[in-house]
Amino acid sequence: MNKLDGNFMDKNGVNINIDDDVLVPSPNKTDIHKNAFVGFITEILENGNAIVSDEECNLFEIESNRLEVITNATDFINTDCIDDDTISLEEKLFPGSGKLVDTNGELSATIVDAELDPFECSFQADGCVDIKPNRMKYIKLSINNLYRLIALIEESEEIYNNQPDEEEK
Repeated sequence: MNKLDGNFMDKNGVNINIDDDVLVPSPNKTDIHKNAFVGFITEILENGNAIVSDEECNLFEIESNRLEVITNATDFINTDCIDDDTISLEEKLFPGSGKLVDTNGELSATIVDAELDPFECSFQADGCVDIKPNRMKYIKLSINNLYRLIALIEESEEIYNNQPDEEEK
C-alpha cells in the first residue's frame, strides 16, 4: 500500500487508491490527453494528482478531484432501465457520439470503436462515409459500429435529399 492511498478523493468524494479503475474526463486546456477514457491509477503524487495509465500504457497526470473511481460495472449502467434507456459507457465517455452534426451544411459524426477510441466521420451525399482515423494505427469496428455507420449514411442521405437544389433557392 502506498502511503498516499486513500488520502485524496475523486470528484464524488470517493478515496482514490493505486490500481483503482477511473473515468478520466475530457481534457481541459492544460491536459495532454485528447479525450475522455477509462484507465487505472498507477501512482498518487503528494500534490494530490494521480498518474493514470490508459489501455495503451500511456501515462497522464490528472487532478484527483477530476477523476471518477469506477467501483463496479453498474457505475455505467442504469439498472432500472432497459434497452434504449440504458446508459452505456460509450455515452458517458463521449456524449453525443453516434449522432449526426450539421456544421454549415457539412454532416459529420463521432463514432466510438470497439476499443472505446473515438474517430470522426463525414458524409457528402454520395452514399459513403469518410473516416478520419486521427492518429490511430487501426480502428476496430464491431457489428454494432457497422450498423451505426450504415444508419448514419442513410440518415445523412435523407437529409441531403431533402435539401432544396441550388436552382430552387
